[in-house]
Amino acid sequence: MSNDEYIEIIDKHLALIKKHSATIQSLKGRRDTVIAHTDRTFFNDPRKMFDKFPLTDLEIDSLIDSLKEIFHDQNSLLIHTDMSMEVSAVTDVESVLRNVRAFRRVWKDKRITRECKIRVADYLEDKY
Repeated sequence: MSNDEYIEIIDKHLALIKKHSATIQSLKGRRDTVIAHTDRTFFNDPRKMFDKFPLTDLEIDSLIDSLKEIFHDQNSLLIHTDMSMEVSAVTDVESVLRNVRAFRRVWKDKRITRECKIRVADYLEDKY
């Protein structure tokens, strides 16, 4: 394969990713202001997240399909194998609930300040 042919494939992949730029921006926005840093605005009114960073299952599925296509093409070209990907959830409802309960315990713990060291494992333990 010539360099020009490979550049053409890369350009096609970049166009595929660009097609999903709104979805990617919403995912990054949710990550940065809701999940990773817990912006007070969104914590006090979680519905605002859906307005500011809209996402639909169809958009996410479409992004995943494009990524699967890119990975397949790149793997075929670089490693000369025919790879297929299946993306599935790696957590169940109980795991999600456990993390939500841990987050609530951290949020309500008045001993936590910016200077303290948090042991996340301590908050993940459900003591019923």
